[in-house]
Amino acid sequence: MAAVGECSLPAPWRPVSLTHVEYPAGDFSGQLLAYLSLGPIFIIVGFVTLIIFKRELHTISFLGGLAFNEGVNWLIKNVIREPRPCEGTVWPTVSVEFGAEC
Repeated sequence: MAAVGECSLPAPWRPVSLTHVEYPAGDFSGQLLAYLSLGPIFIIVGFVTLIIFKRELHTISFLGGLAFNEGVNWLIKNVIREPRPCEGTVWPTVSVEFGAEC
C-alpha cells in the first residue's frame, strides 16, 4: 500500500454494503466496477456448488488451480512487499488474474 496521505483523492469513498469494496462517492463507473469486483466471490460459490453436486474431476482441478494461483500470489506479495505506486504500471491484481483464468 502507498503511505498514508499519498495518492489520496479529494472525493470521499463509499463502501459497498457488507463488503470492503469502496468507490468514490457519486462516481457511477466506480460503483459499477466495485460491484463487478465482487464477481470472483460468486464464481467460487458456483465452483463449490458444482463440485458438491457434480463431482467432476475437471471442475475440481480447475478450482485447485485457482487456489494454487492464489497461494503463489500471496507468497510473492509477502516476499516482495513493495508499496503500490500512485501512478504507472503495476503487477496485475489477484482479481484480474482470477478473471483472466476463468
